[in-house]
Amino acid sequence: MTPFRRKRIFFMLFALGLILVTLLLFLVEYLTAPPAAPTSLQRTDISLSRFRHTATEKERILWTLSADRADYDRQAGMVEMTGVMVTYISEDHTPLTARSHKGLADVNAKDVRLTEKVEVTHPLYLLESEALLYASDTQVLASPVKTRVTGTQFQMEADAASYELPSGVLRLTGQVKGVLHAPMSSP
Repeated sequence: MTPFRRKRIFFMLFALGLILVTLLLFLVEYLTAPPAAPTSLQRTDISLSRFRHTATEKERILWTLSADRADYDRQAGMVEMTGVMVTYISEDHTPLTARSHKGLADVNAKDVRLTEKVEVTHPLYLLESEALLYASDTQVLASPVKTRVTGTQFQMEADAASYELPSGVLRLTGQVKGVLHAPMSSP
């Protein structure tokens, strides 16, 4: 066997090995990749990562919305999101920040629905729920399911809750249970 032939065989075996390793790595990556998340949209026209949107009215910011991922269905006017954070600004400039794993926004009506481990942070308390709805026509945040509200001096649980952005009033409805803590007196 000539040296040229040995080099040629070595090169061919090396190239074949490289192709097999690449194919094996591709198969491992393909088989271990998580499946695509199920969507409630009929179709997706645009998919974005690190999505951000600001809703304004009469030069006043109503809310800012950001998401890790957003899928937009132009025909339905809906945006389905994951890793959602919405900051609502009340008329007295009190910020309420809502975080959740999933969300759905109606682009035309400017309504938002947050689901899966929703947390709303107010300067005075934390509201936890599994669902939160924002109706832009009434500017009300509503949790139609069991809700927990925790502050420095109280803990409350209710069947449902709502927060009116214009007035800043939090309402707990249904069966409400809670504990109020009195401030400690100083010696």
